[in-house]
Amino acid sequence: MIDFYASTSTAYASQPVFLIRRAERLPVPAGLDLNESRQPQIVAITVIAWFIAVLSVILRIVSRRIKRARLWLDDWIIVAAVPFSTALSFSVAGYGVSKGLGKHIWATPPDSMYAWAIVMLIGLVTYPVVVVCFKWSILAFYWRLFRFERSVRIFIWILVALVFLWGLAVMLTPILQCQPVYALWAQFDPVNPLTPGSYNCRISQMKFLRWNAIPTLVTDVVLLILPLPYIWGLQLPRAKKIGIVATFLLGSFILIVTIIRLSFLVRGQASGYDMTWNMTEVILWVIAEANVGIVCACLPLLLPVLTKLRRETKVNEIRAGNKGYTRTVTPHEEEGMSYPLERVVPDDQNFAEVRVSSGGDKAPEDNSHAHYGGEYGSEMSLRRSDEEESAEEPSLDHRCGLGGNGILVTTEISVHK
Repeated sequence: MIDFYASTSTAYASQPVFLIRRAERLPVPAGLDLNESRQPQIVAITVIAWFIAVLSVILRIVSRRIKRARLWLDDWIIVAAVPFSTALSFSVAGYGVSKGLGKHIWATPPDSMYAWAIVMLIGLVTYPVVVVCFKWSILAFYWRLFRFERSVRIFIWILVALVFLWGLAVMLTPILQCQPVYALWAQFDPVNPLTPGSYNCRISQMKFLRWNAIPTLVTDVVLLILPLPYIWGLQLPRAKKIGIVATFLLGSFILIVTIIRLSFLVRGQASGYDMTWNMTEVILWVIAEANVGIVCACLPLLLPVLTKLRRETKVNEIRAGNKGYTRTVTPHEEEGMSYPLERVVPDDQNFAEVRVSSGGDKAPEDNSHAHYGGEYGSEMSLRRSDEEESAEEPSLDHRCGLGGNGILVTTEISVHK
């Protein structure tokens, strides 16, 4: 049975949560449904956001392997963000939810505020680390792309310093707000709480959360626009420039999430006595911001793996002969695995040419060809023969050591500077 503490005072209704002790619970407001719960929403959104973030990091590493490129500083920094994102996400979806987060405070166990303080402490440590990591990863990626531009290097170093100082301030300020430090959570101990005169907490949590979101928003905007002039100055076709710019602008998702989180804080929807309920949406947007930031840091580097996945799933058919015989060629076969030609060509059909070309010069597309584009610009082409062509060069097949059936294998190689 839930233990409710009687009180006739309403003075605490608008106070920050860290100024209210567990023993001073207010009466249940009239008409409040204590069966309401946001816990399924918290668990679902948190797990999905975390999973997408982890998946994006894995795909980023796979993309680097596909390109046969070793992991660089930007890759290692984003990998370092994953453990902190995991701690942030599951401290909320696991421990916090089990202690009443997502329910009205009157329907939570007696130690819910103590658990809430522990979750806040974990968030105060992990959230700034995740944000610093994904922003540093983006800056390291910019350095790798534009390291020959002196002006951009200066901007990158300035932003690295500002992001670090912001993260340090966001981590230390709320942790050190109480004297002694352990009063941050010990004041809510349901068994042996600290007496009001034995500790002092000076900082309003809500005001701090509002103000620390503003520098985050500013750095998000700067990170978004920083590479655009350098990309536009590249010697590339306009269409390709627009495509690259659009890829970088996908990072605007993190900007949108930050704005939404700030709007909840400014409108005061996270204040009041019922903190285990009122703070739910802000917590979800904090988790979304941390995980979406990881995804945005990985998006520009996922093209190789996405291209490979698209090619792996694409059905490639080679049509041959008058009877419409088809043979499906997998990417593994195209990339070097050999197989007998009789598996492709029926015995009762004649072909004039089996052509394999390398270097990206594709054969013209017409009704007499079926071709397959390889991963590195190679192409396989089959062309159906005319009886006249087969009759003109009967000896060439034997010179190539291919036997009969009018099959000719040639190799075309183009070298481009």
